[in-house]
Amino acid sequence: MASFKGNIVFIDKKARQVKEYNPQADRVQILLEDQGEEGQQDSTGETCRFVQVHGICSLEKTIVLADVATGTIKLVPGLSETASFLRTLGCLYGSFGIHAKGMRAETVTIKEASQNLSQINNYFISTVAKVKKQYDLKDASATNGRQGTCPTKRCLPSMF
Repeated sequence: MASFKGNIVFIDKKARQVKEYNPQADRVQILLEDQGEEGQQDSTGETCRFVQVHGICSLEKTIVLADVATGTIKLVPGLSETASFLRTLGCLYGSFGIHAKGMRAETVTIKEASQNLSQINNYFISTVAKVKKQYDLKDASATNGRQGTCPTKRCLPSMF
């Protein structure tokens, strides 16, 4: 068990689910569940995959799971937007053949890469629009520096 956003999260090993108990509402709901397929996919409740979750803890807005059958640690962000951003970033990397050292890059055709970049562009446009709406900003408002460009200081961490 672990405390998470004022609630308690726990593992239901038999059902292969991570559940959340809200003591104020006296309600238990499924937070994450294996969708019937064993695997190692990190994601939100809709698409996560695990085999045998045995340990759970939380760090701020993230749940950390230990999948003992696969020997992996899963980080489950408390916000689906974070997972969505990371999927989009992975799609961007894949479109340009960027991959982890020692792994093979997936072969992507020019047409597939072009379609991926179009989807990535649409994702960022819709995300910026949501942020502007949430913070009641005008459409012409810059969201990351002068005239919507990165400021003169470095935008990326120093490792890049």
